[in-house]
Amino acid sequence: MLGASKQTLAGAAVTVGVAAAALVHSMPPRAPDEFRAVPTREAQVFYVAAAEAEVSTRKKAEGRFRGSPWSRDDDFHNKEAKFIRTYAKAHRFTIAGLVDAEGRAMHEGWATPPGAIPDQKVLPCRPRLTY
Repeated sequence: MLGASKQTLAGAAVTVGVAAAALVHSMPPRAPDEFRAVPTREAQVFYVAAAEAEVSTRKKAEGRFRGSPWSRDDDFHNKEAKFIRTYAKAHRFTIAGLVDAEGRAMHEGWATPPGAIPDQKVLPCRPRLTY
């Protein structure tokens, strides 16, 4: 009789676990962060930091992918996205707000440190054939 109650408890636990997993899976996805524009002064500080980081990040990508401009650009943008996420978290900005700030800065020609001019070219998508 004791063995039967253990089986019943185990069955109930499995049932509850499956039901909980189904409930979590059926929940709607989390809404994206609400867009909040970054104030101009903070946006300028971010833009200078991003422009400075771009120089070394592009050089590192160039060393890793000498024969593939697309792969260099892809590697750079991966690191750029990490930089933006880290900056957003550290300074309590939304990612969308920082991306918007960077776009405004490039379009309006905000000042950057010497030698830290962001590259605004977009390369055609030509990924490597082998990885």
